[in-house]
Amino acid sequence: MVNELDTIPFNKRSKRQLKFWRLFAVIFFVLTLSLILFDKSVFLNPSQFQDHIIKLNVNGFIDDNPELASELESLLDNKKVKAIIVIIDSPGGTSIGGEFMYRKLNKLSSSGIPVVSVIRTIGTSAAYAVALGGDRIFALETSLVGSVGALIRSADISKLLEKVGVKPEIYKSGEFKSIPSPTEKTSDEGKQIIQNSVNEVRKWFLRVINEKREISNNKISEIAKGGIYTGKQAISLNLIDEIGGEQEALDWLTNYKGLNKELPIIEIDNISKNQQFCYSFFSSFQKILNSSKVSLDGFLSVWHPDT
Repeated sequence: MVNELDTIPFNKRSKRQLKFWRLFAVIFFVLTLSLILFDKSVFLNPSQFQDHIIKLNVNGFIDDNPELASELESLLDNKKVKAIIVIIDSPGGTSIGGEFMYRKLNKLSSSGIPVVSVIRTIGTSAAYAVALGGDRIFALETSLVGSVGALIRSADISKLLEKVGVKPEIYKSGEFKSIPSPTEKTSDEGKQIIQNSVNEVRKWFLRVINEKREISNNKISEIAKGGIYTGKQAISLNLIDEIGGEQEALDWLTNYKGLNKELPIIEIDNISKNQQFCYSFFSSFQKILNSSKVSLDGFLSVWHPDT
């Protein structure tokens, strides 16, 4: 006959093992669910093994993105990619972010892959640089386009700090090492150095526009001021080619590039799935906290009384 006291250690050990495997199962389930939700690459898309169209979504802030650069580079050797449609809805980002995407798309276009850009609500500054990588640019009449150039923002709060009795101490290896700094006044020479750097970015931008768009000197002078334009205004300045959206872009690819518009579409995003989740979460949270207001980029075309 088995002594009940002898079974106590065994029961305790079994319970510990059961808890361990339950915890392991929960962790495994959460990790698997995360991969399914946030990483489409877990599953092979059958469309990638046949002729297809790449749809590149460019949203939000544009920054240096090595993973996206590598993904775009890989398309050069993919004979199944028959066209690329770039869907842009972004106010811009860093100059380098816009330049690297422009270079990659322009390289793809030069290789013989048709590339078309579609600007939705907004495609300005670095986002417009991305659009220039395509063979043709579409936008709607009320889309925002332009804002060519670059900027560096700073502020001089040195007098404010002096009033409150704060004296910053800065140790630097050269006279211009810390410019612009909000804690000290920038000299005229320092301001000129900063302005020269900004002007160099603008020169690059205007050179690319001139090469890709063949715009007259008079129009280039106007564009160089950094203004924004509606899609309708952008046509007169030759910043875009045609009023339209994704469907019009597909029609153009069909009529002028012989593309079969029935080809499957594979989407690529400039923002990772994890980032999209975070943006979506915080955006939803903000709406819950302040549900009486609606935040929109570009022109507001909505009747929204204050009362």
